[in-house]
Amino acid sequence: MENHKIGEIIKFGEYNWRILDLQNGSALIVTEEIIDQRSYHNVYKDITWAECSLRSYLNGEFYDKFSPEEKSRIIPVLNKNPDNQWHGARGGEDTEDRIFLLSIEEVCTYFGDSRSKLYNRGKNQRYWLERKDENNINRIAKLRGANGSWWWWLRSPGR
Repeated sequence: MENHKIGEIIKFGEYNWRILDLQNGSALIVTEEIIDQRSYHNVYKDITWAECSLRSYLNGEFYDKFSPEEKSRIIPVLNKNPDNQWHGARGGEDTEDRIFLLSIEEVCTYFGDSRSKLYNRGKNQRYWLERKDENNINRIAKLRGANGSWWWWLRSPGR
């Protein structure tokens, strides 16, 4: 990854990925478009990232779509899953994942720095973060093969 830079789009497997971070010769990447519409879990109930069916799919069936050479380049990461301060939802256990969704903290870091708004629970602050944050334009998701903008899942609990 020495010849790459943050923000660059790279081809890996069948998808285009954006480099979000580079550290120690490794890259944190995210698909440029939402590649599939799936539910967070196969049953509607309170559940954490550690237990949800989407995590099982990403680290199982989806991961298995990569070639053996590509798989060798996907390293496991220890993900912290803190509670959601806005909704009071339990974050659950830390997880080791090869493929994962971003957390709300990561989105507020890598798609325009909004961490001060995320951690400031002042009056109407959630409204400003969700609806009026100047960095929200950077967080618009596109669904592969469709027009318009879409919501995307995070591994963080809550709405």
